[in-house]
Amino acid sequence: MEIMQQFVDQVMDLVELDNLKDAIVGLPGVTGLSTEQRKRLTIAVELVANPSIIFMDEPTSGLDARAAAIVMRTVRNTVDTGRTKIPKWWVWYYWICPVAWTVYGLIVSQYRDIEDPIDVPGSAINFTVKGYIEDHYGFKSDFMGPVAAVLVAFTVFFAFVFSFCIKTLNFQSR
Repeated sequence: MEIMQQFVDQVMDLVELDNLKDAIVGLPGVTGLSTEQRKRLTIAVELVANPSIIFMDEPTSGLDARAAAIVMRTVRNTVDTGRTKIPKWWVWYYWICPVAWTVYGLIVSQYRDIEDPIDVPGSAINFTVKGYIEDHYGFKSDFMGPVAAVLVAFTVFFAFVFSFCIKTLNFQSR
C-alpha cells in the first residue's frame, strides 16, 4: 500500500497537482477545479494506471495560453520520465516505407506457421512463436496478401517513375 501511495504522489507531483491533493473536483467554472486543472487531473488518472501507450489528441484545446503552457509542461514532464513518444508523422512514415513492408513480409512469411511454445523473460504468459509475433509486433499472418500487393505496387511505381524520368529528362542527348 505504501508503494502505491508513493506512486500516486509521484504522479501528482509530475502533473503539478500537489497543492490540490484534497480539493473537490466540482463543476467547471462554478466550484472546484478549473478546466486546465481538470485536464491535468485526467492525464494523472491515466498515468496512475501506468499504461504502456498514452494517446493525447489536442490536450490543450479550449484552454487559454497560460493554461495550455501548464498542460504542455505536464506532457513534457511525462515524456521526460523515460516514456517513449511516437510522433504522428512516424505512423505515416511507417505505412509509406517499403522497408517496413518488407520486414513485415519477411517475418510473417518465415514464422506464421510455427506453433512451438517459447518462454518470454518477464512475461507470465506462455506464447507460441506466431502468438508472440502477433502480440508484440502486431504482425498478423492473414495480412500477407496485402503486404505482397503493396510490395509489388512499390516496385511497379518506382519502375514507372524511373522509366518516365529516363524518357523525359533524356540524359543521353547531345
